[in-house]
Amino acid sequence: MDIARISISIFGMFLIVEAIREQAASSYSISHEASSADVLLIFMPSIALIAIGALCIALNKHLSKVVFRGLEEGSSHKHQTVERFEAIAYTLIGLYFLFSFLMPLAMTINNLLPVNMEAFATEGIPLESYMWVQLSALILGIAGSLLLVLFPQKVQKYVKLTRGF
Repeated sequence: MDIARISISIFGMFLIVEAIREQAASSYSISHEASSADVLLIFMPSIALIAIGALCIALNKHLSKVVFRGLEEGSSHKHQTVERFEAIAYTLIGLYFLFSFLMPLAMTINNLLPVNMEAFATEGIPLESYMWVQLSALILGIAGSLLLVLFPQKVQKYVKLTRGF
């Protein structure tokens, strides 16, 4: 499973670079009047992505066994190698989308808490219906991500049907 280990390490590096890029873009919006909690909320997604990326790099051998279970070492046949690589790619894409949906999900759930809904209402911001639509979209996105992560070979099978070969 060398391809899987290398893929997990590359994915970890990608998460770290993405976290740094995202943080560079979002730190411009920090107000000088921001509280410690506000600053922590702004930096928390990047810190989490860096930690997950570092774990992917450090634990690539163990993660490849868990994440890519069911993908046996095939023969040296070129077609089987391409299929294994494609299934690994679906899993990595699913993991990326899953991680990218987690922070918006947490923020949406936080905004739906009664105390926050009251604060929005007193400011005249009618966010409740928008938040439910956003929450629904996030749940669908997470479900799709989980399909890619948990069942990459089944997704691959259906994608093959659309390709015609």
